Amino acid sequence: MILKLIKFVILTRFSKPYLIFLIIIAGLYIIPSAISHSNTTDTGFMSFYKYYVFGTLTFLFIMSLLTGGLAVTESDRQYLFTLPLSKKDLGVALFFMQFLGFGISVLFFYGVFLPLISIPVYLLAIDLIMLSLFLTSLTILATFMDLKNRIAYAVILSLFNFIGIFNIPLSPITAFIGTHLYDSLFLIFLSIALLTISFSKLKNIEFELTRTILRSSSTYYKEIRSFVGLKPISAIYRLHFNTLFFQGRINIAGASRYSSARIRLTKLVIFPAIFALIFLIVNVFLLKGKYITGIEIGLNIILAYIVFGLSFSTLSNERLWLSITSLPSHVYLRHLLLSKVLAIFVLLSPFIIANLVMYLLGFEVALVSAIAEFAIFPSISAIYTYLYSFATPIQITDDIVPTMQFNLRQAIIVLLSYSVIALVIGAFYLQYFLIASIIVVNLAFAYILLNKSIHRNLVNRLAEKNFV
Repeated sequence: MILKLIKFVILTRFSKPYLIFLIIIAGLYIIPSAISHSNTTDTGFMSFYKYYVFGTLTFLFIMSLLTGGLAVTESDRQYLFTLPLSKKDLGVALFFMQFLGFGISVLFFYGVFLPLISIPVYLLAIDLIMLSLFLTSLTILATFMDLKNRIAYAVILSLFNFIGIFNIPLSPITAFIGTHLYDSLFLIFLSIALLTISFSKLKNIEFELTRTILRSSSTYYKEIRSFVGLKPISAIYRLHFNTLFFQGRINIAGASRYSSARIRLTKLVIFPAIFALIFLIVNVFLLKGKYITGIEIGLNIILAYIVFGLSFSTLSNERLWLSITSLPSHVYLRHLLLSKVLAIFVLLSPFIIANLVMYLLGFEVALVSAIAEFAIFPSISAIYTYLYSFATPIQITDDIVPTMQFNLRQAIIVLLSYSVIALVIGAFYLQYFLIASIIVVNLAFAYILLNKSIHRNLVNRLAEKNFV
């Protein structure tokens, strides 16, 4: 019975073409790694890889905590939860699905490096499994936490990741940069501890599912926004420039429960300002420029994924009956994208300023980071907003558990994030690559912004997907 339940849960979240695609990708990563495993010791590559692991693991930990919870879909609510199933079996099935989802995410993030790094194959397998278990357990435990506790644990885990840069084994990232079993012991210990706690929590799965659904459907805003007396375009900028919408799902590579929230930009910008100040102090006064290139790459990888996360929800809270009937579609979408680009620029401005200060103090590589954050990331947000909205449109409505299955089209959109990471890395090593990236990205942004047919096609796509 448990195997049939797991099969049902998997097929309601992943399409069969996507699963076939996943098997092929996994084979392309794993088989060459097992046959001709490299013993790469190049210090330049390993330095980059260290900061890549730091950036991606920090992102995964933060997203797991802030968007965590139990994976619930419409088919679960209307069919699965009405069956006389064992709570234990149901908990195991949901846990396995989330484990599979995070395993996919981990494979996408680190699979391409498997044949290139010097960690033994058996140890890499242990590390990848333990990381997936850790992330899965973290999302389940996040269900029991309020927002303040989630933020606190996210900061603590980020600090643990940071000390791993200095090869201190009391950090999860040493599992992916060390070559001995003791480098993985901390991650193994954390994974087993969280796994034990999360399974004990799953004993109350019926209560937690109810609480998750109720919390997902409850939206409370401390203030009511007024648009009285504003022209339509002014109202767009007042809402979308001053407010950022966050949309999250339980795992990055699997379809599941979606949640949405909004926060004023004036309040949100406080957090990057604090982190940018810490970033400046650590690099200038504590490290004195040591590891500066790797740290800048790690920072920009984190910022790139944050920009992706903010791009997902741009159109998810829109109502076509109100927006598109008030203005021509190309006018409305053009100004909506522009307002989001400006909001992303304001959000990144503390890091731009910090990097410019570092450049003036003699750290030349900081200028590359400042240029990328100024001239590439805001435009990328608009491009990714269009691509994601066209390929996988999701609307947040009063139906609190959107039905969603992860398919091949979504996988391709996720894989496009690799191209942005390549832009970030290449910009730090090749000046002409940075210039070319700026030109290509902004030309693509201008094309999307000015092409009326693209906007009409997007509106038609949203209408086909039952946007109201």
